[in-house]
Amino acid sequence: MTTQAAVQPFDPRHARGISADARRVADRWLKDAAVRMNETFSEFGVTAKVSYQTVFTQDARTALSNLPDPDVSALLHIGKARIPAAMSFRTGLLLSLVQGLLGVQSTEWPADRSLTSIELSLAKMLFERFAVGLSDAWPSREAMVTAFVRPVLRTSRARLFDPAILLAAAQFQVTTAAGEDSILLIATHEQLEHLCGEALPAPAPKATPSARMADLAPLVPMPFSVELGRVQLSVNEAESLKLGDVLVLDQTTNDLLTARVAGRPKFQGRPGRVGGRVCFAIDEVMED
Repeated sequence: MTTQAAVQPFDPRHARGISADARRVADRWLKDAAVRMNETFSEFGVTAKVSYQTVFTQDARTALSNLPDPDVSALLHIGKARIPAAMSFRTGLLLSLVQGLLGVQSTEWPADRSLTSIELSLAKMLFERFAVGLSDAWPSREAMVTAFVRPVLRTSRARLFDPAILLAAAQFQVTTAAGEDSILLIATHEQLEHLCGEALPAPAPKATPSARMADLAPLVPMPFSVELGRVQLSVNEAESLKLGDVLVLDQTTNDLLTARVAGRPKFQGRPGRVGGRVCFAIDEVMED
């Protein structure tokens, strides 16, 4: 039986990440963006290398608390919808990159301090180039407009995002002569998901069933099952199971579960409850 009632999360401590299709777009986009950031460093003689690591989702309070403090962010507007995003740099890391623009390649991180007006001007130049790199790296025929708006100091306190929403955070690793550090690019989960969805190819049209098949379809019973997980046991282990034993399955609480229709994997989603009944919330439709 289906229902439109609100589904309560199975575990509210774990935020669901972006869909598999959106992640593929995001991974390709951000990997190429890292390449363009490295081209900027090479052009200006900065001894630094950037590599894209991953993208993950967290509630806004957690995501913002994980930003370095103090930091300096590049506030960006991404796409035609001008989606707000912040590219956060620890101040010591940003100072190291700015010093590289001036030909200084230090083997120690500068202290986390406020930037001078000249240093901030140089940082803005880098932010402008990174915005262009994000635009050019967009994986579709047309570049996606990404505009640098302004620098933001101490992003976690700047109230850029609603604390009640989910944020998607893309992590980049930066390697310099002083060591390794991270850059975080954060945007709202929902808007990033929608943005990446726009870059997906249009699905191929499916054949229309005949009128006779459409009439018969509601009468055909289709078994629907959801697999919670699997575990392998030896014969002795299976025979020794008793009431109260707990089996650890191969799924984590963050993994989507697979639902099968007539034995074929069709949907992915998450368990939950509606009132006193167990339910299954569909998050993705798997390709045939």
